[in-house]
Amino acid sequence: MKSALTTAFGRQLKSALAAVGLRQNELADRMGLTASAVSQIVNGVLMPSRENLDRMMRYLGDSAEADALPSLWQRIRLGDREVFSRVNRALRNARRRRKLSIVHLADLCGISAERIRQLETDPDALPREGEIAALTAVLPVEPKRLRPRRDDLSYSPEAAPLSVAADAGGLLPLLSETALLSDYRPEKESLAAFAARTAEKTLPCCDPAAGAVAAVALDASVLGLDADGIVLALLGDETQDARPDLYLTAAKGKTALKSGSAAARMRNAEWKLPVPEIIFYPARRDF
Repeated sequence: MKSALTTAFGRQLKSALAAVGLRQNELADRMGLTASAVSQIVNGVLMPSRENLDRMMRYLGDSAEADALPSLWQRIRLGDREVFSRVNRALRNARRRRKLSIVHLADLCGISAERIRQLETDPDALPREGEIAALTAVLPVEPKRLRPRRDDLSYSPEAAPLSVAADAGGLLPLLSETALLSDYRPEKESLAAFAARTAEKTLPCCDPAAGAVAAVALDASVLGLDADGIVLALLGDETQDARPDLYLTAAKGKTALKSGSAAARMRNAEWKLPVPEIIFYPARRDF
């Protein structure tokens, strides 16, 4: 389905082709695709498969235009529809309220114009704490508006709010998927009690999502996501009052991420755990 983000992917691909002097029909020939298929990708109507994206990247070189394509592709495959992040919009709107150009803001806060432009347009870019302090000293925006919200999906380890030192916040028990599937029985004990009893590791967490009592790292492909990487899900207890839009469910020995409505319709689930926060890591990593 065409969206603002698939359109942005097509524009980015068009810019990447121009950067290396490659025409659409030439890319089609090299990849063994029809010219029509490449044209539809450029127009945001079709999206390449993971295999075709990897092949495409080999012909686009290492330009900044090409480097942005995998991140856009990942966001589209994970169901995102927005071109700009909440932080992008908050910074841009605050600058416009002050009627400042990017160059003028750069002069006032001591951050380069290039960096400010990135923070306003790159959905994966997040300001560092020093940059937040400098920006909020000049702009009418609260610091929390320039930090990722607990329900934001982060797409890189650098952006993830959990990649902090242990003394920056609390520690969440890190559960294994195997233990959850084989041993967790919600009718016998709460998830918090189960996590305290069985978790072999703890996860440093800066201001965890409300209601989160444990975390679990899952392979994205096992969850049915068309992406390579690790999904880190913060889990709430089944008995909590808050009902987020996402649940981790278990049925017939398999875990799956389900929307709130889909989880409510499940009749054979062994358990359904609220997921107040989820973070996607496109690269393999251990926790």
